[in-house]
Formats: sequence, C-alpha cells, structure tokens
Amino acid sequence: MSKAACIPVLIVFLLITAGCTSPVSQNTTIPSTPVTLTQTLAPFPVFPRNPIDLQGKVQVPVPLGSFEQSYIGQIMYCTNESETYGTSYDFISGPSGPSRVRFQLVPVVSEWELNETLMPKEILDTVITPDEFIAQPDHLYTLRVEVTVSPNASDEHIWYDGGGVEWNNVYYAFRLRAFADGVLAPEANDTLVVFKECSPTPGGAPGHGGSHPGTSLSFDENGITMLAGEERDVNLTLQNRDGGIRELSLRIGGLTLPSFFGNMTASFDPPVTIAHNFWDDHVTMHITTRPQMPADEYSIPLRLCIRSLDPSNPNGTHFPFTEAAWCPSADFNIRIKGS
Repeated sequence: MSKAACIPVLIVFLLITAGCTSPVSQNTTIPSTPVTLTQTLAPFPVFPRNPIDLQGKVQVPVPLGSFEQSYIGQIMYCTNESETYGTSYDFISGPSGPSRVRFQLVPVVSEWELNETLMPKEILDTVITPDEFIAQPDHLYTLRVEVTVSPNASDEHIWYDGGGVEWNNVYYAFRLRAFADGVLAPEANDTLVVFKECSPTPGGAPGHGGSHPGTSLSFDENGITMLAGEERDVNLTLQNRDGGIRELSLRIGGLTLPSFFGNMTASFDPPVTIAHNFWDDHVTMHITTRPQMPADEYSIPLRLCIRSLDPSNPNGTHFPFTEAAWCPSADFNIRIKGS
C-alpha cells in the first residue's frame, strides 16, 4: 500500500540526544611533511588492550582511528584538587606495513577551528599510552589518552544559572595527530574536547559529563520522481558523531536487497561503511523499477543499522563489531510516473 510522506532535510538518529553534535571541520593548517623519527622505540609497548589481528574481516585502504569518547570531563562541586580525564583511542592500521606509527596530542583553538595553539597553562599533563610503536598490517590497536586539568582551571570563567547558582566552566580542544612512517595519516586524526564545570555555591548539582554519540543520515527532502521502468541513483550522506569506529549499513524494510510489490528493488554501494568520528561518508542507493509498476507515490523505509566496536568475539559474523545492530528508520519518498 502506498502512502505520502513528508521527509525532513536531515534525519538525525541520536543515541544520546544531549550535548554538542556539531560536525568537526576536516580542514587543518598542519602540514603533512614527513617527519624523521630518531628516538628508540620501547621493545614491548604496553597497550590497554592487546593488539587484535582483524583476520582480513575489516579492510580499510588507509589507517584510520577515532576516540571512543570525543568529549570527556566532569560536572562537579569545585575542589582544590587536579582532575584527570581519559578515554580510549582505537586505531586500525590498514593494509600496508609493518609501519612505525606515532601519535601526538596538540592543543587547537576549538573542535571547529583546528589551528594549533599554545598549550593552556591550566593543562598539567597529557599522556598517550603508548604514543609510538610498530603496527602490523590489518590490526586493531587501542591506546589510552589522558589529560590532567589544574584545580583552578575554571576560576576565570564564571556564570550563573537561572536559580542564581554560581558555576565555573572551561573547555580545551586537542587534535590527535597520527603519523605512519613519518607521514601524517589524516583519517586517523581525531578531535578531543576536555571540559570541566564546577559549582562552588551550595545547591549546585554535581553530575558527570561524557560523550554524545549518535549517527545521522541525510538526503534530499523532496525525494525523487522517476518513470516506471527507469533506474536511478540517489546520493545519501552518513555521519558518525562521536562514539568511535563503527560499522554502518543501510537496509530497506530490514532486508539488504528488498523488493517492493515485485516491481521495485534497491541496493547500496558500498553495502557497509566503516565510519569514524565526524567524517562524512557517502553511499549510493541504486533504485530499479519495472515498467508495470503503478504510478503513485511510495515511501521507502530506510533503516540505518549501527554496530559499535567490540572485538571480544573473534568468531562473530560482524567481528570486530557487535553482532546486534541498532537500526532506526526514516522514510524516503519516491514518485512514480507512468512509463
């Protein structure tokens, strides 16, 4: 049965709706000039999780990486102690290698403006564990990144909420830069925001900040118009917003290659996307209709299926991602005219 649908310009599926979801610009003024590495590597680097051989089940053309959480910090009562916030960073080495990889955390103006700036005096320490090692091809490596903020970091940034409660808050943005054999690996770069909010006033409610993961699917709000018996390609844009490396795939009605009324089929290229934080990924939806398809307006239920990174089951069908997928849906409008 056909139906008309009103489709928004941007269909946003948020796993957690609170917080900042503005996309990070990929523009940077940092050159990719090869860097000569002269220091001696630790013979046995210590990883938070042992490196994992992906067994060829995930194939990426170049090294890529993302923070598990891109926003780390805390909302709390003000204290006279420093605070350390941390998150994991996952890195897939790509097909080449072995490669000598190195990671560097540099301060930038903001998560939207990636120009390098001076290290804030309120940042006491930044640590990447490990920050350099030899990466084998097609392996998954997990690093630990920690940033220590001074006790008085937020003293100069004071505001009052609607109840008259005083709050101090600051945030610091960093760019993790990855190098493979001395050359910048842009798809392994990612942005980290460290925030600290505290209230010295009684009545301020403490809580915890964290990441704001979600994924969006966008397409033309008007849908498409085509003749019965025609074929058409439709451009779709996916964006992973925080949450780390994920496997994204599109379906219609829960099937990979569905058929509508025996007269319409659709497929997706690529069928699976390995997404990382704040990058736009483009997918082509190829629609084919038969000449006998009735002229009408149809709503196609697009489903965006999301799997998070979980390498604990090497025998899983979707290793190194979760077997279960979360698949929110949205309608795409197709108007069929008689052939």
